[in-house]
Amino acid sequence: MVFQLLLLVSTCILLSRAHSDAVELLPAAAKCAKEPTRRVDCYPPSANFPDPTEELCLAQGCCWKSLENEGVPCAFAVLEPPDKDKCKNVAKPARLACRNPRFAYSKVLEDADACEMAGCCFDEDECFQPLSEGYELLTLDETSNGWRGTLALRHGGRGPFGNDVPLLGLNVVRESSSQ
Repeated sequence: MVFQLLLLVSTCILLSRAHSDAVELLPAAAKCAKEPTRRVDCYPPSANFPDPTEELCLAQGCCWKSLENEGVPCAFAVLEPPDKDKCKNVAKPARLACRNPRFAYSKVLEDADACEMAGCCFDEDECFQPLSEGYELLTLDETSNGWRGTLALRHGGRGPFGNDVPLLGLNVVRESSSQ
């Protein structure tokens, strides 16, 4: 093999909670408790794509409410606008669209108020993710054939899809001492 060390990295959701200020584990009920003044569709209808269900909506990191709400059952949670520094420090070439454009209602990407209500930055007709510090390595232990660790999403951190896993298990496997 070309590589001297072959690392296989696998991630899995940890079933236990780590004790760290880095982790923000908000249940959907708490995140969705504040009813928005305007429901912004987080899972709009799309050709050849399943209709929204509570399970699919929550998997997107959105809030579900039955259809007694003006026809928008799956909507963005009301989030605080991001800190201005987290917006201005994102270089234009590094910007990621607010949420996945395939799922997000186009108004989120065009309207400053809706964009900020979804927890994103708005600048020059562009809705994008604020700067995120990503994951923190909480534990790293050597095993007989590699390493095992725990990663936690930093407080306030999230990726472009809004459904980031707050705790990850990391397994690095060393295939042999020379590979």
